[in-house]
Amino acid sequence: MTSLLRISAIVLILVSWGGIIDANNNELKVYLVPYCTIDASWSAPKGEPFQEVTNTLDRLLDSLSNDPTKRFSWPEVSIFARYWWRSLSESKKKKMRSIVSEGRFEFVGGGLISSADESLFSKESFVQQMNEGHEFLKKEFGYKPKIAFQMNSLGHSSLTPSLLHSMGFQSLMISSISSKLLIEYHKKKQLEFIWKWEDLSDENKKQQPKSPGLFTHIADSSSSYNVSNADNVVKQWKDRAESFRNKMLLVPWVERIDAGIDTHSWSSWESLDNLIGQINSDGKYKIKVEYSTFSDYFLKLKSISETNHVGFPTFGGDFFPFNNSGMMHSGHFSESLRGKRELFSLLRHAQLLHTLAKHESELFDRILSGESNSTSLNESKFPYEELQSRLNNATWDLSMFLDQNGYEDPQFPISLEFHENLLASAKSNVEKALEDSTSFLHSKGESKASLHYTSELKLLNNGETSTQCLPFIVSNPLGWSRDEIIKVIVDIPNVRVEVDYSEIQSQVNPVFTRMMGNNKENIVQDDHYELYFEARISALSSKTFFLCPGETEWGEIATPKIYTKTVHRTLSAHPLDGNSKISIENSKFRLDFNGDGLLDSIHDNAQSKSHHLSVQFYEYLNKGSTGTKLDGMQGTESPVSHLKNTVIVTKGVLVHKVTTFFGNENWVSFSLYTSDSDFGFIQVEQSVKVTGKDRSLAVRFSTDLSSGNIFWTDDGFRMMERARSKSIEGSYLPYYSTSFIQDKKTHRQFTIISDQSGGASSPSSGSLEVMLYHCARRNSDKVVYKNFRILFENFEETEEWFRINQLRMEHPIRVLASITPIDRLVWNDKYWGSYSPLGFAELPHDVHLFSLKAIEGSDDAILQLVHVHEPIEGKDNSVYLNTGHLFAEKWEILKQTNRGLSAQEEENNPLTFSILDFEKLSGYQNKFQRLKIGGGHRDHHDNSNASEENLGLILQPLRIKTVIIRLLSSPFGSPEFDLIEEPSFLPSFIFPALAALLLLLLFLFKFGRKKGKKLMSPTIQRIRNSPLLKKNPILG
Repeated sequence: MTSLLRISAIVLILVSWGGIIDANNNELKVYLVPYCTIDASWSAPKGEPFQEVTNTLDRLLDSLSNDPTKRFSWPEVSIFARYWWRSLSESKKKKMRSIVSEGRFEFVGGGLISSADESLFSKESFVQQMNEGHEFLKKEFGYKPKIAFQMNSLGHSSLTPSLLHSMGFQSLMISSISSKLLIEYHKKKQLEFIWKWEDLSDENKKQQPKSPGLFTHIADSSSSYNVSNADNVVKQWKDRAESFRNKMLLVPWVERIDAGIDTHSWSSWESLDNLIGQINSDGKYKIKVEYSTFSDYFLKLKSISETNHVGFPTFGGDFFPFNNSGMMHSGHFSESLRGKRELFSLLRHAQLLHTLAKHESELFDRILSGESNSTSLNESKFPYEELQSRLNNATWDLSMFLDQNGYEDPQFPISLEFHENLLASAKSNVEKALEDSTSFLHSKGESKASLHYTSELKLLNNGETSTQCLPFIVSNPLGWSRDEIIKVIVDIPNVRVEVDYSEIQSQVNPVFTRMMGNNKENIVQDDHYELYFEARISALSSKTFFLCPGETEWGEIATPKIYTKTVHRTLSAHPLDGNSKISIENSKFRLDFNGDGLLDSIHDNAQSKSHHLSVQFYEYLNKGSTGTKLDGMQGTESPVSHLKNTVIVTKGVLVHKVTTFFGNENWVSFSLYTSDSDFGFIQVEQSVKVTGKDRSLAVRFSTDLSSGNIFWTDDGFRMMERARSKSIEGSYLPYYSTSFIQDKKTHRQFTIISDQSGGASSPSSGSLEVMLYHCARRNSDKVVYKNFRILFENFEETEEWFRINQLRMEHPIRVLASITPIDRLVWNDKYWGSYSPLGFAELPHDVHLFSLKAIEGSDDAILQLVHVHEPIEGKDNSVYLNTGHLFAEKWEILKQTNRGLSAQEEENNPLTFSILDFEKLSGYQNKFQRLKIGGGHRDHHDNSNASEENLGLILQPLRIKTVIIRLLSSPFGSPEFDLIEEPSFLPSFIFPALAALLLLLLFLFKFGRKKGKKLMSPTIQRIRNSPLLKKNPILG
C-alpha cells in the first residue's frame, strides 16, 4: 500500500510538471494577445490631450470591424472614456459595443488606470479607481472585467491578490519580478501559480484564515520579436513554452503608448498577419497561432489542465524588491505621494458628507411634502447633482496620479503642467463638495454658510482686528469618537476658543524662522502663530467652534526659550552646549536632548527606564535613477551638517515642543501632548533641504534595541517581516504607513507611523531608517517636509492601538471656517452647532468605515467596512456588526445586499485550478505579524445569528465587506410609523408632523429640556421649526 502511494505521488508530480501530455497532439498552441500599455502620467499631451491614443482607438475600431479574427485587450478606462468614448458618434459606439459583446475587444483590469499607485497602492485609491472604471463599463457595455492586470508595476504587493480576488477577478497578469527569481521559475515551470494572501510557511500554516488565492501568470515583458524572421520567433516561443506545464503558450504582444509618442499605432496588422500565416501553414514548425484575449487563454488553460490533471504551485508574500539588470525597484518615493494621499482622504470625506447631506435633504423634503416615496430632490436646497458631478470629475482626475509619477520627470515639462492642472482641478472640486455638504448639514433653513476648507483662521482685516468671533466647523471623518489636540494657524496671539458658549483650554505658540545671510544667522518671529486646542468629536460628526479675539481665561500664550551657539541680533538666547539640559516631558515620556540640540534619549516614566534614541539625517549619492525608482544608490551615506544649531523650546498647558534648526535651512521638531488621549505618541515634524542633484535624503532613528537584521513594514493591511540585505537598495522595502523594529528579549518596539507611503530600512541592529526623498533630479534645492508619529513601548501596548494612529493620521480631523467673522447670535440663529448621524453610537475600534458613497439615480448607497486588526493567534477575532443599528438615530436601513469589493451586481464565476500544496515558489516567503493577545479595543460578538435578514455582518480580520444599503428617509427610526394608514380627510403631512412632535415630547420628558435639545438631530429640529408645522391646525 505504501509503495502504491509513493508511485501515485511520483505520477502526480510528473503530471503537474507537464510530463504527461496527450501523445497524439505534440503541437504547440500559441495564443497571441495584442494589447497596449498607456502610462497615463508619462504621456505628454501636445495640442489635443492624448491625441495619439485616440487615433490608435480609431484605427483599432476600423481593424476589428473589418476582420472578425482580430482580438485586442485594453488596460484602462480613464483615457478611453474621457478622450475617445465621450466624443464618439452613436453609430461608432454601437459598433464598439457589438465588438465588446463578441469578446473581440477585452477590457483587462478595467480600472481608471492600468497599474495603480506604482507597486504599493493605497487601498482606498485602488478600490475607488477600480469601482469607477467598472461602473463605467457596466453602464456603457454591460461588461465586468475578468482578468486583473498589473503588468507595469515595479514589484507587486502581497495585498494585490486579496483585493483583486474580492473584486471578482478570475486571474491575474503580472510581469515585474526579480530577474534571479524569474530564471528559477522558468526552470521549475512555475511561471503560473496560485497567489495566496496568507503566510505559507509551515509553522504559520494553521494560524491564519485560508484564502482561495488568485491564479497568476508571469508574462514575458522583456522579449522583442523580429516579425520578419519566422524561424527566430518560433525558436523564442518554443524556448519559453518549455517553462509551462501545458502544451500552450500565452504571448502578450505589447505596444507602448507614452510620452505623447505612439510607438505603434496598430494602423496595420499586416506584419502580424503574415507571421501567423507563415507559421500556421508550415508544418515543420508544429505550431498553431491564433489571435486571442487573456480571458480566452485562461479558460482554455483551465480546461486543458483539468484534462491532463495538471496542478500548480502556491505562493504567499510579495515581490519586493524587484531586481532587474542589477537595479533595485521597491516602489516609488516622490514628492507627489503626499498630495495624492491627502486628496484621496479628502475625497473619501467629501463623498461621505455628500451622501449624508443627500439623505438629509430627501428626508426634509419628503416630511414637509408628505410624499413618503418621493425620490425627487430639491436642488435649490442641496445641489446634489452638481456636487456629484464635481466628485466624479475629481475621482477621474486623481486617477491620473496613480500611475508611476512620470509627471515628475524633468524630460516632460508639458506633461508636468498638464498634471498640475489636473491636481488643482481635483482639489477645487473635492473642497467645494466638502464645504457645501457641511454647510447644508449645519443649516437650519434656506441660509447657506460660506465655508472654506483651511488650516488658517484669520481675525485680521486690512490690519484691523475684528471685534466679532470667527465660526469654524471641526469635522471627524472616522466612525469612532475622537478626543484630540488640534493645531491651526492664527494671525493674532490674543485669542480664545469657545464652544457651546463656553471657553475651552487652548495654547498659542509663537512661530520662528531662521534666516541665513552673509555667514550670519538670525532668528525672527513670524507674523502667525500656532493655536492648539482639544476637540471632542463623536463618530462621523461635525461641531462648531468660535475663535474670538481678546482676553482669555482658559488660554495660554507660551513663552519660548531659545538656545544657540551663535549670537542673535533680535532675540536674547541661552548658550547651547553640554550644560543646556534641554528636555520635555508628559505623563508617559521624557525626551532629553544633547549639547547640539538633537534628540539623545527617551525615558519611559511608567518603567522608570531610559533608552537611547537619536536622530540623524543622511544623503545618498545616486546615479542613473529616473527619480521615481529606488535604484542607483551608491557609496556610503553622508550626514547632513549639524553646524550652527539653534533650539527653541516651548512648553504649555497642552503641548511641549522642541524645534531644532540645523545646517542652513533645516529643522526638526518633537512634540509631546499632555492630553490623556494623545499622550502615548511623539509627534515628529521635519523640513530638510536636499543639497544637490542626484541625491536621496533619509532620516535614521537609532535606539539601544537589539533587533538584529530584522525590521517590519506594512502593505496597507498587515505588517510583514523584512531582512536587511547586503546592498543599500536591496535593504529598502516599501511601507504604506508603518515600519518598526523589535527587541525580542525586552519586548520593546520602536514604531514609525507616517502620513505618506515610502521606503524603510534597518542599516544596523537597533536602527530604523526612512527615505524622505529619492533622487532630486528636477529640483536640486528640493525641501522635503514629512510628519511622523513615534511609538516606543512594549509589543502589547503597540499592537493594541498603532492601527488607530494610522487611520487618525490618514484621516485627520478637518477644519472648515467661515469666510469672515460674524456675530455669534446671528450665526447660531441660522446654523446648528453640531451634526451627528450616528448620535452617540460609534463603530468598534477594530472596524473602520472604509467608505459610504451614494449611488447616482438611486436611494441606495455603497457601504464598505473593514476589520483593521490582524488575526489573533489561536482565537477567532472576527466581529459581528448589526448594521441596522448603525444609523438608528437618523434613518432605518430598509435593505442590505452583499456585494463584492467592486460593488457590482453580478460577479464573475471564479476559475479554480488544481493546487499542489506541497510545491511552493521560493523567493520572498514573508512572515506576517499576528497578534499574541486579546485586545482591549476589540468588541467581539457571537456570530451565530449573523445573516442578511437581520442586517448582520461578519467581518473577518483584514477583510473589506461591501454591502448596498437603502436608507429609509424617516426621522422616526422605527418601521411601525410606515404601517399607519392615513385617513383621506386629513392632509398627508399631518401624521409625520404628529410623529415628530411625539418624539420631541418623549425626549423632553425623559432627558429634560436642555439635554433633549442637545440630543435632537438637526433634521428633526428643522422639522420642528418649520412654518408648515406651526400652521398645522391640529397641533394648534
